[in-house]
Amino acid sequence: MNICQYLLGEVQSLAKDLRKMEKEYYNKRKEIGGEDEIFPVRKENTAASGDVGLSGEAAELQEMEQMAADRDVEIQNLVKGVNDLAVIFKELSVLVIDQGNILDRIDYNIEQAVHHTKKAKEKLVSSEKYQKSRIRSCICCLIASIVVMVILLIVKHS
Repeated sequence: MNICQYLLGEVQSLAKDLRKMEKEYYNKRKEIGGEDEIFPVRKENTAASGDVGLSGEAAELQEMEQMAADRDVEIQNLVKGVNDLAVIFKELSVLVIDQGNILDRIDYNIEQAVHHTKKAKEKLVSSEKYQKSRIRSCICCLIASIVVMVILLIVKHS
């Protein structure tokens, strides 16, 4: 953004310098009375002296000043547009950073969920083994108690 503002300042300064140079050039050319291809001098044929030619030059000068003012307005609009664009890009970069942070949090939460799921699976497997061993021990205990009861019944009836 700072580079954009610097370059826009340079463009504005160059535009001002250009307008100054155009005015100086036109004024010098007006003093000399020369003619060139870029800014031809308009001379009107009239019976009066050079007053009409001067008014034509004044009109041309006024037209050039209007063009310079129009150019200045366009440059100001361009500067404003570039500044607006810089603000938009700055806001966009903030949004991108925020979305990156959100994605990082989502990624972290997914990794944590995977880790917790693996731990839960391990605990389920170990509890299943424990349940199976518990059932076996209960069955063994019941079988032993049945055998003891059968022996007691046999001893009592004999």
